[in-house]
Amino acid sequence: MNILKKLLARVPAAPLPPFVPADREAPRPLVRCLPDALPFPILAVGRPAADVIAAIEEISQAPTALCAQSVIASAALALQGHADVVLPTHAVRPLSQNLISIAASGERKSTVDDLATRPIKVYQDRLRDQYAADMRICLKQERESRRAAVPDDAGEPAERPLFPNCLLQEPTFEALCRMLCDGQPSVGLFSDEGGRFLSGYSMKPEERLKTFAGLSKFWDGDAVTRERVKEPPSILAGKRVSVHLLVQPGVSSQFLGDATAMDQGILSRCLVSAPPSRIGSREFRPASDGARQILHDYERRLLEILSLPLSLRPGTRNELALRPLPLSAAAERAWIAFVGECERLMRPDGDYSDIRGLASKLGEHAARLAGVITLFSDFESGDVNAEAMDGGIALARFYALEAKRLFGAVALSVELQAAQRTLEWLQGRWDRRTISLVELYQRGPNAIRDKKSATRIARILEDHGWLVRASNRSRTPEWLVVR
Repeated sequence: MNILKKLLARVPAAPLPPFVPADREAPRPLVRCLPDALPFPILAVGRPAADVIAAIEEISQAPTALCAQSVIASAALALQGHADVVLPTHAVRPLSQNLISIAASGERKSTVDDLATRPIKVYQDRLRDQYAADMRICLKQERESRRAAVPDDAGEPAERPLFPNCLLQEPTFEALCRMLCDGQPSVGLFSDEGGRFLSGYSMKPEERLKTFAGLSKFWDGDAVTRERVKEPPSILAGKRVSVHLLVQPGVSSQFLGDATAMDQGILSRCLVSAPPSRIGSREFRPASDGARQILHDYERRLLEILSLPLSLRPGTRNELALRPLPLSAAAERAWIAFVGECERLMRPDGDYSDIRGLASKLGEHAARLAGVITLFSDFESGDVNAEAMDGGIALARFYALEAKRLFGAVALSVELQAAQRTLEWLQGRWDRRTISLVELYQRGPNAIRDKKSATRIARILEDHGWLVRASNRSRTPEWLVVR
């Protein structure tokens, strides 16, 4: 309550009345209003996963879609090393998922991610303990071999154990390839601070295309050739990578608006969600015993799946040979009808005409999601049943509508975003009718704390009618603020 009083004290006691110059047109909006997100179809994920999502939502009080994204990603990581879904076209595709969750700071992204990935972290800790023990034995054997060997005949070096990490946060693409070459064949690129990956070394101009192309190949299930100057080339086959990046809106807009990402096709391989905020509407309440029990059962179940031995190609240490998971006859009929629906909606006048890249892959997305739903509910299932396929299709439709909502509205230029924040600051925090250029960059938002950027932003606001030039002095221009 004290915090609220302090915030209210900053609001001017007598707000200025609206001001619009009589001889000018009404100002134009800087950006289109973002439509409201549709409710996440939680029942589409199947009852077992829906219960887990509801339990995490109850404990964290985070948006439903945020909890669902984390559960789907964690389940995909656990299952992708065991099976591939077989499409009616006879194409074999991984169960891996690329998920992008957009939420502002304070939406409890880290809490949700921690709850969903806890069993994976427990499994990784076990791998690390085993790795440390195996390394001690390996190093001891190497020392003994060196002492006993003839000087010119050191013998074959002991085989090193596989790297234990299956959760990676912000690797370069080269580091990811190295982990897959000498480590676990099934990994997840998961980060509750996805901006660190999207703004890191892998996203530098000279690395971006390689990173996008490589992640696309892993999503497709294709082999990736690893070429290095001092080593012979190696082929990474039988590897699986799922991605879940939780990012803030500003970072996501740069990614969704990245021309390289759009042209290369990585965006069509991503399922994006930006749920409505719950900040300000949450009240603390202890989690129920039922929610904690569901979460406990989920952790035990996922840990069991992760601990199952992986099927490997003969003669290899870490190249997966996955069992096929075909669609049942009823699931195949539903899939064919959905693919036809997507094709019709991609016509020039169709609902999917502006997201054709994603729409062309919605059938595959639906089948992959259905495969995850199937095996999460029944790991021993021999095919994807009709109910799971219906769920996968419902999820695919939801993500298609999210893409239509977000790709155009969120993918704004950096300057337009700064102009929108400046306009909000002028209308909510600035208590005078006029503002000078100096006042704008000295007292305005952090994004325009220099003369050059403030001048560009003021020009945008002036062009849209939100600032009206009141002084033409070249050194200190001044504007009337339209409210």
